[in-house]
Amino acid sequence: MDKRLAHKYDCLQKLAKTAIGYPCSEKFAYDELFRFMSLPLNNVGDPWGTSNYQMNTHEFEREVVTYFAHLYGATAHYWGYINNGGSEGNLCGLAVARQHYPNGVVYYSRHSHYSVAKAVQLTHAEAVEVAVDSWGEINYAKLGEAISQHPGRPAIIMANIGTTVTGAIDDVHLIRAGLEAMGVKEYYIHADGALHGFILPYTQSKKCFSLADVHSVSISGHKFIGSPIPCGVFLTHQDIIDLQKNYIEYIHIHDCTITGSRNAITPLMLWSVLIGKGNVDWNESVQTCLANTRYAVDNLVNHGIRAWSNADSNIVVFPKPRQEIVHRWQLACFEGVGHVVVMPHVDRALIDQFIAEMVE
Repeated sequence: MDKRLAHKYDCLQKLAKTAIGYPCSEKFAYDELFRFMSLPLNNVGDPWGTSNYQMNTHEFEREVVTYFAHLYGATAHYWGYINNGGSEGNLCGLAVARQHYPNGVVYYSRHSHYSVAKAVQLTHAEAVEVAVDSWGEINYAKLGEAISQHPGRPAIIMANIGTTVTGAIDDVHLIRAGLEAMGVKEYYIHADGALHGFILPYTQSKKCFSLADVHSVSISGHKFIGSPIPCGVFLTHQDIIDLQKNYIEYIHIHDCTITGSRNAITPLMLWSVLIGKGNVDWNESVQTCLANTRYAVDNLVNHGIRAWSNADSNIVVFPKPRQEIVHRWQLACFEGVGHVVVMPHVDRALIDQFIAEMVE
């Protein structure tokens, strides 16, 4: 067994050196938390309550949620929990929206993450896929046309805060203005900010928004922040979640999470890097990644490759390269394009190496 595990570890270490096609940061270290792996921890139920099962890290989870609430301008009346990642956050957002508006129609763009379509299927929602512009941002005129086809029905909008392939950011301010101009009084906006949800608040973009501008937000923890275990934060308003709470006698606590039993290690990881150590300048990290993104685009263009990126995004888009490059650099490809995601561990030396192989 030891030989097989050692071989797998060596293989993964080698693969990590050229993993730049997906949004997973490798710049993290959680050695001090290994001791918690020997305990039967479970963050079951609502982290803002008190459960009979006390082997949890709820207090750390609450501090992490508060960190993200403050990042989105909320100082009170918010609620959230740590989950398995952006996909669960999207499912939770849609489930909450459907509880409020069972007759609501879901609108999402053609470039939304595949978890949105999956959430639509799981919740048996009626949904409309909306076209995007050439950059991958939702077409606001088409969105308005789609909503007008369902008069009197609540609108549930799954906004992209960075699309999966091109990093396009939907403007929630324009979406809200459009809904109000159309006289739509019942609506719910969920912001899928899996990767860019941690980047956007550190920019000066006009698309920056607060929790007050939407009904819920989903942000991944294993992406820009970095974690060996997929995780994320779902954030919403207290008055919204209060209507969803169910008391579970077995665990003596309310539970409005998707899975009930939840990872208790990931809250410690996020707490450690965001609050405990407090030695990471996240603004600097974001600005460095955005600068390296521009560096990658400029150098690809200088070598005759039609590369581009969206504003405030760390995703570099280019025509799909030959299969050897796709395989070696683990590139994600979609409809004839590939992309590189410039995460904190992707420095200019690695970008230069990639470009050299692209133009070889």
